[in-house]
Formats: sequence, structure tokens, C-alpha cells
Amino acid sequence: MRAWVVMITTLWAMSAQAEQLTLTSGPQQTSLLELYASEGCSSCPPAEKWLSRLKQDPRLWHELVPVAYAVDYWNNLGWRDPYSDQRWSARQWAYKTAGAVTSVYTPAFVIDGQEWRGWFKRRQLPTSAAKPGILQIDVNHGAIDARFTPAPGHAGPWVLHAAILGFDIKTDIDAGENAGRTLTHDFLVLNQTHSKPSNGQWHLLLPPVEQPKVKKRGLAIWVTRAADLTPVQAAGSWLP
Repeated sequence: MRAWVVMITTLWAMSAQAEQLTLTSGPQQTSLLELYASEGCSSCPPAEKWLSRLKQDPRLWHELVPVAYAVDYWNNLGWRDPYSDQRWSARQWAYKTAGAVTSVYTPAFVIDGQEWRGWFKRRQLPTSAAKPGILQIDVNHGAIDARFTPAPGHAGPWVLHAAILGFDIKTDIDAGENAGRTLTHDFLVLNQTHSKPSNGQWHLLLPPVEQPKVKKRGLAIWVTRAADLTPVQAAGSWLP
């Protein structure tokens, strides 16, 4: 059993909700699983449905942190994905440039910075045996304080990434390959930010989100080395 502590305290007020959240990873790597998809892609809904099942997976947050990126390169093919962002397409292309993926396509999975095609063959997700260090996170009233203590032999400098995730998001599709369908999204990246290389400590604000109708949200945080997309350690949780 991995050493993992998740403590969530929610403080309610008359006019606002104050959030306090503390996460501490174990020394073993928590994997970051990325899905690249689009509402304009007819082969993407099965992949998103599979990803949604991870909400009930016992590995969620302490062994596995899933995130779903809506790319924008399908937008001129009949349907514009309202959650798409050029940044997520650029992220996928950066993986291609780095040689981590063979091509840019949807649906596409990346786990711990490497292309994973096992979903197409119904294979089990790979698990990491790496022990890169411990990631500690405190969220208080919209601000993040984070610390990464790397294991011996793991050198930085380190960059911290934070993404707000949306759940139970439904869209009625009127055109394109999925016309007439109602699609549901989970682990959808609503916004993301990062903090510049540090000696292992960061203070930053949660990224703002412009979708007020998304009521159920989560938080994914991970560290990479500077100028490298590969996640080294990750943590995540539901947001109060």
C-alpha cells in the first residue's frame, strides 16, 4: 500500500466557499495519464467513456492522475469544440517534436510522457516502479504552495504544472461526425498554468476558469524538469 495522504477540509460561508486542500504523494511515482480528443472526432467518445470509468477506479489520485485535453485541429471539420484550446494541440505537437509520440491524432493517450496505444488493444495501464521523490501541496483560498523533495539522483531544475479539471460536462452536438449525440466529458482540462523553474518550492494561484456551469471540479498537479514535458511526479484530488 502506497504512503498517500489526502486531507480535505471545506469551510462554508454565507456568500463564498473557502477551500483548503492538502496533498502529499508517496515516494513512488504517481502516473499522469493524458488523453487528447475532440468533440468533432467520432472515434473519441469511446476513449472518453473509458476515461470516465476511472472516476470509480481505486487507483485514482494516489496511483493515477488522468487529464483530458480538447484539441482544436478538428474545429474546421464541421463542429467547433467549445472546450478546445490551441495550447493543448501545441502540447501534443511538442510531444511529437520530442519523439515521445509517433504522430498527432485523436484519440491519443500519453502516460508519464510516452505514447500509450494499449487502450486500442484493451490492455491494462502500465504502472511505474520509479521513486522520484515526494510532492507536497497546500491549496488555501485559491493559492497553491508546493514543495518537491526529489530522491537522490533526481536533479532539477523543476517546473510545477497545475490544471483545473471539469467533470460531468455534457454537450449536445449539432454537426460534424458526432451530430445528434450528447457527449459527456470527465477529467477535462478547463485551464492550466505553470510556475518557472525553482529549487523545489512554489507559490502560485489556481488558474482561473471561465465555465461557471461546471460544478464538479478536480485538481491535477505535476512536476517536470525544465524544458521537458515528461511528468516526474504527480498528485491530484477532487476540489471541494
